Amino acid sequence: MISQARSATKYTASFFARRNPPTPNETGFEGVLSQITQFRPSIETQILKTCRSIYTEANYVMLKMNLLVKVIAKMPDNYILPILIVKRVPILELPLSKVKNFKAFVMSHEMTIRGPERGIPFNFILRHRSLDHFCRALELSPWQASPRDELVSHTVALIDPYEGESLPNSPAFYSRELEEKLISPYSAALRGFPDFKIKGAISEDLSAAAVEEITRPLTDTPESVLHEVEELKSKGNEFFRNGDGKMASQSWTKALFMALHILGSPAGEKVQNAGGMTFLNRMVALYFDCYSNYAQNYLKSMRENATDHELVRSFGNGFFNAIYGALGTSDKFPNATWEPSDQQIAKVFYREAVGCRLIGEGFLGQAETAIQRANHVTPGDVEIERERERISRWRRSVHYMAEYSSMGFHASPRARSGVKNTESIALHNMMCSTVASELLKIVMVVSLIDMCIEILMSFLLSFVFPKHHHAFFSTSTTATTLTQACYESLLFTLATGSQLYHTQNAMQPMQPPHPGAYK
Repeated sequence: MISQARSATKYTASFFARRNPPTPNETGFEGVLSQITQFRPSIETQILKTCRSIYTEANYVMLKMNLLVKVIAKMPDNYILPILIVKRVPILELPLSKVKNFKAFVMSHEMTIRGPERGIPFNFILRHRSLDHFCRALELSPWQASPRDELVSHTVALIDPYEGESLPNSPAFYSRELEEKLISPYSAALRGFPDFKIKGAISEDLSAAAVEEITRPLTDTPESVLHEVEELKSKGNEFFRNGDGKMASQSWTKALFMALHILGSPAGEKVQNAGGMTFLNRMVALYFDCYSNYAQNYLKSMRENATDHELVRSFGNGFFNAIYGALGTSDKFPNATWEPSDQQIAKVFYREAVGCRLIGEGFLGQAETAIQRANHVTPGDVEIERERERISRWRRSVHYMAEYSSMGFHASPRARSGVKNTESIALHNMMCSTVASELLKIVMVVSLIDMCIEILMSFLLSFVFPKHHHAFFSTSTTATTLTQACYESLLFTLATGSQLYHTQNAMQPMQPPHPGAYK
């Protein structure tokens, strides 16, 4: 059953293209800077012109208060730019021509990839208060979890701006407390960086202890690996249940990158060999679960923002990456013997169908295919049947809208408002069609009764009561008037009900039910 479902799963490119940042060759780094979060400090330099003593003291205070860090990235732009753009790491707003010769920093971080193509060096300035953010972005960056991470070297240097100079009115610039503060973001966030050095104006014992932590492999034994990944997955699940989708995503992302690092890099081969097939299968299962949970987290955000259709569509890229990541697990790790159960496969297909329906326009066919696959794997599931009915109504609504357009009818107010989720439009069309059908039946019955009354009155008038001809003619006319009044009243009721439906539908957009148990 699973193999049949997987063999039928041939994915086409989604409408959500991954938005990679432009390369320097296309726009230059100056163009890329507009996409990076930047801060602009307020600097008053007039006091520096007073005298040399005040200049020296003010410069000392400026360095001590800001603790600026210069980062030199000697690697292809697609390594470092996504970290700054996607993770929104704030950098100093400064022209690149001035960054190269910038001297007012207390620490530098040089990242170099060993290889024939390093790309154009990209230099930027961080405040030390943003360094922990930058380190977390480095720790979760995709390239750090690839086999090439051993080709990347990191060299952090603490710079003494007053080396060889005397400061008669100020204490020594560096203290042990400041040294610990400067390197603490690295030792707290980074693990598994095999080529990392700390040098410069720092105590040797502090440097050695930090480097030992940073270069230490992520794990030592298969048991500790599994425990850490399972703990990250459980934390993500707990965050999700408490409504904190952002922290849930961070936990699952860290678990996924840790799994990729162990299963896809030479550094993890020893752990794999020690753990054997049992370890590999459990890691692959955790990998599948994290991606499946990721998709559910996107669905939650899409439901919560259902009225903002553009925002819902913006979730599409991440949502489909999670869906395809889960369904492509077995292909990514062919050496593993673990396969997801029927229920797990059906749950992912179900979530794909729900996500396509929430996104709306352009994804009807994909939603139908996904829900059919879910039903094929686990036939008779109540939630899957309900979702299949919703998608069927969506299909009927598209058919009705096409017919109405060909007949010259205008779209409903909800459609004209730009909301593309057509399920509510389908319900409106079905309601109008049903009421119109019943209306025709009533009018036909009333018309038949009217005709019978007229025939009967004419018969009585001619043969039984000739003296009361005008009275019965008046009765027949009254019946006809009642028929017309009934017809007009029903038309008014239909129009009023349709308008009321549109008003309520615009104020309270339909919310789909929760897709069921969460793993």
